[in-house]
Amino acid sequence: MKEGIGGFQPGTSSRFHYEALPDHLKKPYVAIRRAMIDDKASVTISKPLDDDTCLTLLESVLYDNPQIFWIDLACSLTVGSKTSTIVFQRNRFAKDREKLKSIITSNAREIYDKYIAGTSDAYSIELAVHDVLTGKVAYDGNDKESSHSLVGPMTMKKGVCDGISKAAAFLLNCYGVESSVVSGKERKTGGPHAWNVVRIERRWYNADVTFDLQKGAGTPIRFFLNMDDAMASKTHIQNTKGRCGSKRQNHYVRNGTYFKTAKDALEYISGYRIDPLVKQDVYDLYVEEECDGRILSAVSMKYTGKAASIRMMNSNGRYLITVRRGRDGKEGAVRGSVQEAGQRESGEEPGYDARSHDGPRIRREGHQHGMVSQQGRSRSVLRSRSWEYGRSGQDVRRAGGEDQAGPGKAKVIPGGPRLKGLPPAWSRRRQHQGTHGILRKPCPARRHARERSIPRRRGT
Repeated sequence: MKEGIGGFQPGTSSRFHYEALPDHLKKPYVAIRRAMIDDKASVTISKPLDDDTCLTLLESVLYDNPQIFWIDLACSLTVGSKTSTIVFQRNRFAKDREKLKSIITSNAREIYDKYIAGTSDAYSIELAVHDVLTGKVAYDGNDKESSHSLVGPMTMKKGVCDGISKAAAFLLNCYGVESSVVSGKERKTGGPHAWNVVRIERRWYNADVTFDLQKGAGTPIRFFLNMDDAMASKTHIQNTKGRCGSKRQNHYVRNGTYFKTAKDALEYISGYRIDPLVKQDVYDLYVEEECDGRILSAVSMKYTGKAASIRMMNSNGRYLITVRRGRDGKEGAVRGSVQEAGQRESGEEPGYDARSHDGPRIRREGHQHGMVSQQGRSRSVLRSRSWEYGRSGQDVRRAGGEDQAGPGKAKVIPGGPRLKGLPPAWSRRRQHQGTHGILRKPCPARRHARERSIPRRRGT
């Protein structure tokens, strides 16, 4: 198996939490990890430990080694005068551990073969893993054991923040990009939460796959991809001391859409070139200065006189504005909706435990959050249940004009009825111009015929 960045080495672990431990706890960390991997029921440490220190060690080992999915973050501790004995608590996956490991490794290999092989750039690998998980995994905590472990996202395509973060760390470590899991709280709700830290070019970054699970009309959301501690502190409260001090690999910085002032962001929007051959425009930017109304107004004015559907998702300075354009109308209609990313749904789903280690209540896969089409009807998105989707960050267009958006291969079907027997707009215009195929604007005298969709030849 190929090793290093872009290789495939299942079972590789991180050292993020190990390096943060004081020196006197590093040997117990190594002993606990070895006992877990060797499938031992307990381990004896040659020093007395208190409860908090024992749980810190367990958490550090399990977060750095998400591939150890058959042991829970709980134990029995017996403390003597010079030793401590830790008895691990196994879950229901311990019995079928080898079978599940084979399935998880097979799925990781499938993702590698389709989207990672041949790539040696750490950020590109992280982006592919991020889009794979946000495109295929649903937020679901009904099965508490699987949703909080690697098993849920990797075998059932569902889980909560704890399990989703472990799946991301497992995949990244397999592909040569070091990653671990960290825990803390959501700043908005105060609820417990977990996310990832990822190491790229010797620098650590915060990355939250769970908060990016919401879909933006088929466009991947990368709001929380590679944040420094300052950006993360607006939405996350960290339990451990922050070690992410760089923005170099931040999603917006790399794409040139990170702006300090609203003026810079508005200039970017004003200079955005609209491609008439593409039906969808995407504005994905971060602005330090608060400017919600101005950003949406600037985009709306850019499409004045055009039939367009505008949808904006925003969260603490992050904006994802998706514009779907129809054919130019006589007066034009710009419709839109605004959704705040990371919102919880009203009420809790069955089986949800507020005390459990759950992340935000993300809306279910395929929900459009009130997106309005040109005709005023909601668009529907159909998603495959397999690991089949497009390359990360790419728009794949199918011949015939149907859209196949990005990593989720979401097939967007415009709403509204299509009158039977009517030709498309370009075809009607061609018929108006006769058999010569000269495409120019029909004269006003024939407007009534065009509105009634009655083909009419030009006089000789």
